[in-house]
Amino acid sequence: MDEDLKLEVIDRLGRGIATEDVVLYVCARMGWQWPQAEAFVEDIQFKEQTSIRRHRFGLRVFLALAFIFSGFAVLAFVGFVLVTMIVNRTTGFHFWSSDFLRGIAEEAPLVLGVIPVGISMIVGGIMSMLNLFSKDQ
Repeated sequence: MDEDLKLEVIDRLGRGIATEDVVLYVCARMGWQWPQAEAFVEDIQFKEQTSIRRHRFGLRVFLALAFIFSGFAVLAFVGFVLVTMIVNRTTGFHFWSSDFLRGIAEEAPLVLGVIPVGISMIVGGIMSMLNLFSKDQ
């Protein structure tokens, strides 16, 4: 029975459920008092750190990669708009026939203001990946 409970506690902690809620679950399931259940959960948290982290690894990698690729997409869009603006102003040639897209190209300060957002997304995603693969965890 303790092995099933241990696996359930690891699963719940790995899904990000608060420790207090897991302790409450153990109390309800086993009929234990709070201190006994809390000691049981803390023991599992200490001994099974790797298993608990492994439950969230895939999602965290996906989110980090999504941020990195989204940041590059934002920067690529800004680059395209800036190149379009330069070509439009120097040669008079219009890449876009849509007035809406041409209006975006004319809003240079707004477009330039998005550059830090793209850079932040890339840096945040890379830092998250480094954190995931660090040996400290």
